[in-house]
Amino acid sequence: MPTREPPADRPDDRLGPTRREGSHRHPAAAGAGRRRHPTGRLRLGHARRRRRPGPTEHFSHVDFHPTYDATVATVRDAMRLGADALAIGIPGGSSHRAAMLEMLSAVTEEARTWGMPVIRHSYPSGELWGDREGSTESVMYTARAAAECGTDIVKTWYTGSAEEFRRIVEAVPTPVVAAGGAPAPAPINILEQAAAVMEASGAGMTCGRSIWRAEDPTKMVRALKAVVHDRTTPSRAVALLS
Repeated sequence: MPTREPPADRPDDRLGPTRREGSHRHPAAAGAGRRRHPTGRLRLGHARRRRRPGPTEHFSHVDFHPTYDATVATVRDAMRLGADALAIGIPGGSSHRAAMLEMLSAVTEEARTWGMPVIRHSYPSGELWGDREGSTESVMYTARAAAECGTDIVKTWYTGSAEEFRRIVEAVPTPVVAAGGAPAPAPINILEQAAAVMEASGAGMTCGRSIWRAEDPTKMVRALKAVVHDRTTPSRAVALLS
């Protein structure tokens, strides 16, 4: 893998300073202070709006097109902001998916040049799936498409059981992680989901709301770590929450 160095600033670079003096990472995050550039292109605002850096540059989407995710930055932009990885979301059941998969392939090819990993949020949402949205078939399709476009890590929906999720993992030649989804009714439920993902040979879980909405987010992280990394049973890991 080639050594990744940040691109040199250009005289007409409108993104501002690329790094703080004496710091490895520019304290910027995706989407912080987006402003409309005079040319019509959305640009990422200056990093001073954010206290701490985020590890991943998230390629944003246009909110008023629910089934079309458009890139508003480049790999080089992400590198100038100090990102360690790219995350790209594409609705797998959108009528625009062909164009978005072309975009994904172009981004992953450029990212590989710089040694920048790409995570795709591979959700089978969109109008084309109809009542099959969320089925094992739909999840498998969008996850496999992400891998074939060069994605390094595929994040997708959990399909309800270890047996069904194993079908996804076996169909995709890159690491697959399950999205945590909406907050579970009880902490034990998200721990059971994590255990099923690992039983299915998944690479792990990506949890957001189940952690930051938990009564004690730190304890929830420890409990999930016990299940995912230490293979502790959910019934024992839940004791870490007390």
